[in-house]
Amino acid sequence: MDLAALLDRHVLLGLGQATVRMGVRRTALGHVVGLGYVTPVAMAKVDRGRRTGVWS
Repeated sequence: MDLAALLDRHVLLGLGQATVRMGVRRTALGHVVGLGYVTPVAMAKVDRGRRTGVWS
């Protein structure tokens, strides 16, 4: 595995980026998260003052 691929695996993802990586629709992931089957591995505060999940 090259360095770029290794670094890409350890980048924290937002909800939209996670859906692209997993190959699912954003609404489907939203439902799965809402049911509690998937949870964020970390939380990050964004510039607008809102908290958002970070997915890996």
